[in-house]
Amino acid sequence: MNGAVDNFPVPYVTSTAAVMPAESVMSLRPEEYRLPEATKTPEDTQDTIEDVKTRLANHIRGKWETHKQHRQTVGIDNQFMASKKACARQYEDQKLNDIRAYEQNPKYDPPYHPIIDVKCRALNAKMSAKVMAPGDRPWNIDPTPVPEVPGDLRKQMEQELAYQVANEAFTQGTIPSIEDVDRAMPQIEKNLLTMMTKRSKTVNEEAKTRLDDQLREGGWYEAIKECLYDFARKPYAVIKGPIQKSRKKYSHEYNELSQQWETVVVDEKLDTWSRVAAEKFYPAPNSNKINDGDTIELSSYTRKGLYDAKDIEGYDEAAIRRVLKQWASGGLHECTTLDYERATVDQKSSTDFGSDLDCLIYYGTVSGEILLEWGMTEDVITDPDDEYNIWAELIGSEVIMARINPDPLGKKPYFKASLVEDPDKFGGGSVPDILYDLSGVCCAVLRAAHMNSAYSSRPITDVAVDQLENRNMPTVTPGMVIRRTTDMMKDLARPVNFFQPRNDTGPLSAFLDFCETKADEWTGIMRISHGGDTAGGADSTASGMSMNISESGVGVKLSLSNFDDGIIGPSVTAQYLTNLRENPGGFWSSPYLDPKIVARGSSSSSMLAKEQQAVRRVELHNSLSPEDKQIMGLEGMKEDLKGRILALDLDPDKWMPEEQQALQRVNSALQLPPGQAAQAMLPAPGAQTLNAAGDKSGGRDFALPM
Repeated sequence: MNGAVDNFPVPYVTSTAAVMPAESVMSLRPEEYRLPEATKTPEDTQDTIEDVKTRLANHIRGKWETHKQHRQTVGIDNQFMASKKACARQYEDQKLNDIRAYEQNPKYDPPYHPIIDVKCRALNAKMSAKVMAPGDRPWNIDPTPVPEVPGDLRKQMEQELAYQVANEAFTQGTIPSIEDVDRAMPQIEKNLLTMMTKRSKTVNEEAKTRLDDQLREGGWYEAIKECLYDFARKPYAVIKGPIQKSRKKYSHEYNELSQQWETVVVDEKLDTWSRVAAEKFYPAPNSNKINDGDTIELSSYTRKGLYDAKDIEGYDEAAIRRVLKQWASGGLHECTTLDYERATVDQKSSTDFGSDLDCLIYYGTVSGEILLEWGMTEDVITDPDDEYNIWAELIGSEVIMARINPDPLGKKPYFKASLVEDPDKFGGGSVPDILYDLSGVCCAVLRAAHMNSAYSSRPITDVAVDQLENRNMPTVTPGMVIRRTTDMMKDLARPVNFFQPRNDTGPLSAFLDFCETKADEWTGIMRISHGGDTAGGADSTASGMSMNISESGVGVKLSLSNFDDGIIGPSVTAQYLTNLRENPGGFWSSPYLDPKIVARGSSSSSMLAKEQQAVRRVELHNSLSPEDKQIMGLEGMKEDLKGRILALDLDPDKWMPEEQQALQRVNSALQLPPGQAAQAMLPAPGAQTLNAAGDKSGGRDFALPM
């Protein structure tokens, strides 16, 4: 496949050889989001239909030209290429020409200081180590602290409670009263809440396992890794999903006829994720966020993939066949100002773009009138004057697919983040942007040091040619003989003089070190975090080195907060909401599942606060005297232990004996018949709650006869 399509979702359609964008398989989405196949035939009024279809194509084409022209005008395309060349250690064309003109050498290949590339790779490595840590997820599901008890369960438990209290009172020879039941309610409520909390945690753990499996199967982790590359180097990084597709895989099935297990190829449906190259994502000119306006993604089809798309419901077969005939001799390429330079930097052909067909994937609003004319039905487009959120695919002048956005809120399946967020514009700052000026200074100093080293590596020879017998004397070499006449010898001036240029690489190196120190400050990526030498200072001691290593990660953690908030958290939440929408009444609709999906705050400021809080908690525990512990009592010490366990991201319920016993009672209650569940949730016989004086503080044991 041509490299131009490597960055786009390309699921398999009907065979492993058929490659096409993931949007092509939206026929797997719910029925209400599909469009009927177009009923265009040559016998129909073809010319009229083509005019109607062109209105939607012209709308998308006009948006494309507007978005593309905006990026060229405001310099975003130049920003992309400057960053790309800086990371590739290449000068911009105009800068290289100026340097060669100054040196009066058209073939001069000046050195390039890799400060931008080094910082980008260091940031990429540090972020990958934190986000893609082995055995850990970059996200988590936080269950609601106080789960809601369903009304029917609460009513059932109250009835069973009254029965249990009455039965126990009759056993002891007393007549129960309403006051007895009321006094027992607080303890029962506590046990009921414990049961619901435990159940909620169990369901949330299962949800995390299921969601993690979905993300792994759908390529979310691979897409996140690729987005981290863009995050450090480009104004923004973009991830796309979840897009449902069908793929073929091997499976083992039991053949009842042969009574043997066989390996077969089956179709599997799954939600997929992919990274979208920032250069190929075009937001609306005046947008600050993805959902602020129309967006266009520049994708590609292979000819085989486009042909197979004709059989997918909602695609226009006639339009696809026209595209294939129109471009039978080659591919279709949407030209942009970045094409030549990007191909040169990526070491690809700048003239042959292959046989693939570029496709504009449009998400935005279109009037109902145009959509009705295109072929959508009136049950989908209820008002021709209204504006509808759609997505469509345009190849050349043909709209091969258009449908209503399947998201109920009209949100687009894209999520973006920037290293330095700017709320007043779509793109932010990256490492190349931050170090652009400083990189130019470093390159100038490196060129000066390069030239100075070359000139000072050997002496410069001054030859008085009129004092030589052979004025065409070759280059001076050690031990050579200079021939002179008697008359020339009468002149006391030496025919050859040597001058040794001063070596100034020391001061230049010191200034370069100063620039690199400034780069540490401006980016928050310290040299010591990626193997750099900070020479002396606090690093001369083990404790100072440890302190510097710890502080060097602060900048990376703060940078990661933008990635967490912009991509990780929202994308995982989108997958969870998709599960809710596509599996009504299933596991994801459980009343025990009321999660809040958050990024694993290894990057955010909350993580820094957590680390500091954990340190302070340990310091407080170590400072407690025996008298302090007596004042705190067992309950206070238990809370202290719980806090220290939580600081290690561990579940205290699995460590505390009392919590384990409560969990066992809850699990037992869940397995008992309804009439016995309440008794199992009551405190164990003999268990009493005492106050600080050692007296019974209340509850059923205190209220009822002993």
